[in-house]
Amino acid sequence: MLLPNMTSDLKVRLSDFDPQAVLIISEGSVETVTFSVSENEPRLFDKAKMDESLLKALGASVQCDRKLIESKIALRVDDLQLKKAFELGVSIGCDEQMLEKKAATIGTISNMIKNELIKDSVSEFSVVPSAHPGDHFTPDQMIHVTSAAIAELARQECVQEVTRGANKYYLMGSGKPPYTLIAAVEKRTEAMAYEMMSTYCNPETKGKFSEILAQSTLVFMPEIPHTQLNCHDYDTISPFKMLFDEAIAAVPQLDFVVILATGGMK
Repeated sequence: MLLPNMTSDLKVRLSDFDPQAVLIISEGSVETVTFSVSENEPRLFDKAKMDESLLKALGASVQCDRKLIESKIALRVDDLQLKKAFELGVSIGCDEQMLEKKAATIGTISNMIKNELIKDSVSEFSVVPSAHPGDHFTPDQMIHVTSAAIAELARQECVQEVTRGANKYYLMGSGKPPYTLIAAVEKRTEAMAYEMMSTYCNPETKGKFSEILAQSTLVFMPEIPHTQLNCHDYDTISPFKMLFDEAIAAVPQLDFVVILATGGMK
C-alpha cells in the first residue's frame, strides 16, 4: 500500500490493511530510525549496515535537518497503533535533483525488509529466482544496476546516448570500430547490462577494461520494449531481427551483437 501523505483516515486504513511493516519516508539527513518495539524488528535487520548502504547510495546531506527524530513524527507513528508492525523511518536527504535515484533506493529498502520478514517467518529459506534487482542488491548497489545509473554515467561523460523510436542505446569506448552491440533481451538480464556499464565507467574498475574501451566501441541496449519475463532456449535470432535492424539503423557502424539472456543459446 502506497500512501503519499499522512491523512486523518490513515489509522483506519492501515488497521484494515494490517501491514507487517511500515516505511515512513521523509526528507532530512540520510539515515534510518526505528519506531517500533524491538520485538517487531526482523531478526536479520541491521540498522548500521542499512545506514551505511543508504549513505553510499545517496551521499551525506549537507545542512539537512534530522526530521525523523522530531517528536511530532514519533507521536504520529505511535498514534497509528500498529502493535505488531515493524515501523522504519527512512530519511532520503534534501536534494530535489535525485528523485530517480531516491525512488530506486526506497524500492530496494522495501524489498530488503520484505525479504527479511520472509526469512524470519520460516526456519529454512532458499532464494526464489527473481528478475527484481532489489532481491539481490543493496541500495547503493541498486544505483548501478538499474536505469538510475544513466544519470551518473552521463555526468561522468562516460556514455553517449542515441535514441531511435522507443529504443535507447548507450555508446562508450574509443568511437572506433569494431562496434559491438550488447543487448539485454530479458528482464532478468537488464541488471547485468547496467552493471557492466557502471563497472566499465567506474574509475576504480575501468582500468581492467582499458584495452577493450581503447580499441573498440561498445553499444549497450540495457532494455528493450516488451521485454521477456521468462527465460527460453533460443534456437534462432529471428524474433530479434526487427530489434537489431532498428539498432543498425541507429548505429550503422555495428559489427557484432552480444545477446544477454538466461536461456540456452544455440
